[in-house]
Amino acid sequence: PAIKEGLQNGLAVLPKFNEEVREFMKTGKVLCLTESPVNPIMWAHYGANNTGVALGFRSVPALDSPYGMAMPMNYVASPPELINNAYITQLAAGGIPITPNELFDHLVLTKAASWSYEREWRVHSGDGRDRNAPYEDIPFGLNELEAVIFGLNTSKTDRETLSELAAKYPNAALYKVQIGNKAFEYDLVPLS
Repeated sequence: PAIKEGLQNGLAVLPKFNEEVREFMKTGKVLCLTESPVNPIMWAHYGANNTGVALGFRSVPALDSPYGMAMPMNYVASPPELINNAYITQLAAGGIPITPNELFDHLVLTKAASWSYEREWRVHSGDGRDRNAPYEDIPFGLNELEAVIFGLNTSKTDRETLSELAAKYPNAALYKVQIGNKAFEYDLVPLS
């Protein structure tokens, strides 16, 4: 009887729990990164059809860089179950607690398999510095910027302006992508 009552209580609070998860997700801040700056599809989607710029970052532990906290995405064929029978059994046995951060990680780090070409990693910082802001621009340190990569069609003006800005970062190398010999990828070449 106690198990039945526990399951009924669990089902009764599920709508409230789902609403709390939705509210939690609304204010979460996520930084999306990729392993590969040479993927033409990424440049088409996120690089303004090859006119944009990609930034490469390094994690500097002394600066408490967020980049070292990045976690790889899990690419799956179908949406995962947040709570399944095994989870409920462990929960009922007192083996594991429900934690919002664990659920947030599960939700934030899962994406459809069709997006796997992105080779994405994410950093999430909960509500960030301003819970109600739709996004936050956080400056990065002088030693955290490792590369500035120009797209195939980045304008000369943008290239010159951004090269001047990048000169303030002592470890930032300048690159451009070009159509290369590798199948389905660009080559990354130093900007001369």
